[in-house]
Amino acid sequence: MKIGFSLPQLGPQAHEGRRIARFAREIEGAGADSLWVGDRLLAATNPVVGYAGSDSIPAEFGSVLDPFATLAVAAAVTERVRLGTNVLIAPLYAPAVLARSLTSVDVVSGGRVLAGLGLGWSPEEYAAVGVPFARRGARLEETVDALRAIWTMNPARYAGECGAGDGGRPDRGRGREGRRRDRFR
Repeated sequence: MKIGFSLPQLGPQAHEGRRIARFAREIEGAGADSLWVGDRLLAATNPVVGYAGSDSIPAEFGSVLDPFATLAVAAAVTERVRLGTNVLIAPLYAPAVLARSLTSVDVVSGGRVLAGLGLGWSPEEYAAVGVPFARRGARLEETVDALRAIWTMNPARYAGECGAGDGGRPDRGRGREGRRRDRFR
């Protein structure tokens, strides 16, 4: 059986970031298979959409360390455990920036990164980075296409229109997860 653990990156643990390295080393030494981070840009004080069907957002989401920095710390002090994102809200990132960040951690770790990408659910996070919430599905699709191009072509060539396409229609997102289970190596 393979067992993974979340790295201490949110809530009160975010204020103890210096403990990430020790945690990662000790968990790897105990036989863990993987270490994981999540992605929260902000915690809205009056959310339009709450977390997991509620009308609020957990207090822990008010303090969250950057997922890439957290993974980089773990990568620097471990040798074997896989390092995963559960999940990165991919449409919030420019594809080239996301590719560089994931690639950097993958290189530093010796190829141990597992990239989990998703849509997110918070309209406030999208507003904070100026990305239309209604077009997040199309933006995720194009981000995955751009990542594939960046990681598999030399030189990379991609000319998407990030955000154009499905107009945010919920029916277009059905089945997206199953269709897009891509491996980039």
